[in-house]
Amino acid sequence: MVAFGGCTEPAAVYDAWGGVEEIVLERYADGWRGLEPDAIAGERNPTLVLYENLEYRITVRNGNGEPHALVLRDADGTTAEGRRTESIETRGETRTLRVRADLGLAEYACGAHPDSMAGEIEVRTENDTDIDHDG
Repeated sequence: MVAFGGCTEPAAVYDAWGGVEEIVLERYADGWRGLEPDAIAGERNPTLVLYENLEYRITVRNGNGEPHALVLRDADGTTAEGRRTESIETRGETRTLRVRADLGLAEYACGAHPDSMAGEIEVRTENDTDIDHDG
């Protein structure tokens, strides 16, 4: 949850992520770089915010010509069938993974470079759009 001045503001997160249908990441030597949406543009291994039961397209682009594959993992580290792209080996080559968000999703990584190329996935419920104040 994003904190602003002592308040947690799911509405601000929803404003940034609520209408997102496609996420674009590009691979470089030091990790994934966010390209789209604007909320992650330029960030290294950004946290991806998804809403439960919505479908997303996650597109990955090879930015350096080394082989890479996107893998989505659950909290226990397992990868469910259909949550992995084929390897992309040529600079500029892309692959798109279509996924329905569920609360089990926890991380994305590169199948070939899981230590340097990994980021969190935060799955929220569709009711998580109101402003909550602590205290």
